[in-house]
Amino acid sequence: MSQDQRLKSYVETLRAVARQAEPADGMEKVEELTKAYLQSEIAALEAGIKRALDAIEIEGRKKAQGEDWGLIKDYIKSCLEKLPSVFEMLFP
Repeated sequence: MSQDQRLKSYVETLRAVARQAEPADGMEKVEELTKAYLQSEIAALEAGIKRALDAIEIEGRKKAQGEDWGLIKDYIKSCLEKLPSVFEMLFP
């Protein structure tokens, strides 16, 4: 499912919750739906970061004169390492 399709599905499901007069478990349902949606977004972000890291590693192996990819590689790795903590902050 594409990013746009995931968002559309998420919003449509939230719309069903919004249409309920006073859902007994409304906030729980919204949290559950949001968590599921964001998990898929974080998974997509993680895949993008990994692709960037792969490309950076390839460039770094070329050892072009005057280029040092070490700092860039370290930064991208740190982004990847931060993803789980970001999700835990949102959903403790």
